[in-house]
Amino acid sequence: MKAYIVSFYQQEISDDELVSFLDTRDEILNWRKELPNTIFVVSNNNAQVISMIIGEEFPESSFIVSEYVPYNSDGLLDEGAWNFLNTPEEA
Repeated sequence: MKAYIVSFYQQEISDDELVSFLDTRDEILNWRKELPNTIFVVSNNNAQVISMIIGEEFPESSFIVSEYVPYNSDGLLDEGAWNFLNTPEEA
């Protein structure tokens, strides 16, 4: 299992639309809304697969799917967010 960061252009897709869709997908094991226009997801699949399923559902949307790399990432998040990213688990 790996954690990914999905960032998207909110004029084309809302947080609620994206998480509602992710809830229907077996490829997405868990997710967390943390920042505006950004969803953290857990999956056994790679970024290409996650990108493909989002792109199929929202073909006109701009977004990026990036694998979270613990040893090369930093920022200011609460402890729950860091735990979600550093120890990805199935919901």
